Amino acid sequence: MTNLEFTTFRDKIIEECCSLSDSKSIEYTQSSNDKLANFKNIGRRFNIDPLLVAGVYMNKHIDSVNNFIKTGEMSSGESLHSRLSDIINYCILMSAIYHEHSNTELAGEKPGSSNGGSKI
Repeated sequence: MTNLEFTTFRDKIIEECCSLSDSKSIEYTQSSNDKLANFKNIGRRFNIDPLLVAGVYMNKHIDSVNNFIKTGEMSSGESLHSRLSDIINYCILMSAIYHEHSNTELAGEKPGSSNGGSKI
């Protein structure tokens, strides 16, 4: 794959991830204006960190991808492409949760900031 082919492919994937995220938004935000509402609500319900909630959800997709790597088959009706898109979206959602809590810059953490695994 040439650099140009890769860039075109990458841009298409990102566009598809945004579309997928937007389409699932209403269901997962429970009609809230807060894109992270689902993670926060479940976190409060079970007294756990919203970042942990998102990590657990993402790991479901990672497990599915790992199973595909081992077996060459997807056990659900979703495609490998769809699972990978979900993982990308969970990475973005987890970054947003972390950013909102720690007020980090998009380019990296502010000097002296550290989450250290603490509850957010």
